[in-house]
Amino acid sequence: MNAVLLKRAMKYLDLSSVALAEKVSGLREDGKRTAPETISRWLSGTRPVDPFLMGWIAELVRSKLMTQDDVRVRLPSEGLVIAVSNLKGGVGKTTVSRNLAVIAKSLRLKSTYIYADYPISVRAGRTTKNRLEALRINCPELSLDEILAYKPAAGEIVIVDVSNGVARDSFFTPEKSEDRLQVNPTGFLGQFRPDIYVVPGEFSSSMDNWSLKAFIDSNVFHAPVQLLHRPSFMSMDFASTARADGFDVTSGMFCPFFIPQSVSASAVLPQDALSDWQNLDQKHHHYKLFEHLLELLGGEIMDSFDVMQSVKTAPLSKLLDLAEDVY
Repeated sequence: MNAVLLKRAMKYLDLSSVALAEKVSGLREDGKRTAPETISRWLSGTRPVDPFLMGWIAELVRSKLMTQDDVRVRLPSEGLVIAVSNLKGGVGKTTVSRNLAVIAKSLRLKSTYIYADYPISVRAGRTTKNRLEALRINCPELSLDEILAYKPAAGEIVIVDVSNGVARDSFFTPEKSEDRLQVNPTGFLGQFRPDIYVVPGEFSSSMDNWSLKAFIDSNVFHAPVQLLHRPSFMSMDFASTARADGFDVTSGMFCPFFIPQSVSASAVLPQDALSDWQNLDQKHHHYKLFEHLLELLGGEIMDSFDVMQSVKTAPLSKLLDLAEDVY
């Protein structure tokens, strides 16, 4: 166990066997030197590591962590895929997608935005991609088959913005307008397996609710779903409207908060990778949404105070867990 912990600690402290041997030699009171070969034997487990050395290593790790006040993110798995979809246009799918991608990047995660559309139409998302690439967010142009096969890397958050056309083509064409939507198992959504879906909509509009209810009732989603209310204006009776249209806004499927649409026509996102958001309200709302989705999946965002409280008393194994939670 000490060999494993020592190897992890050396990686975090960026210490080679030679560098560690020199540091250990400097600590010895007998004037002798510790050879790099001794470090190698410790790491291989062929020679037990001195417990006093492990205590010293723990304090080095603790000291480095105490100097870092960054927010730390614990992901429930190596990487996550968040899909944003709706059959209807104009509900804010791309706005929510791009804002979540920027929030993930601000938390020092590897952030990837993918626009899921047909090749003939995929350039329609080029403006958004140019904006995000200026913020150092990865925006690969992938085919639908490549998106289905995409596996996020460790620490990667993938936001998939599903176009209206791709969402609609995931169903067979109904013979009558009142017929229930039938999922096409070979369609994109029928094969897609993200970690969670966000479905934005304006639930104060019955016209929007009717199509959205059919979308939800089709059972096309192979992942948990969060319905997100995005009102264009404040309506105090949206819950009763949604209820009349078959939605229970108190259910676990609904986000426990809404995100108002930006009332300003000015830009929202940072201008570049070194700037802050131009609309701090939208930043706050989408940070809260990202944190909510992460917690639903079993992860968490730890602020610097919580991290420091843990660092003060944690053993080496826990210290390294905290260190490795930063991607």
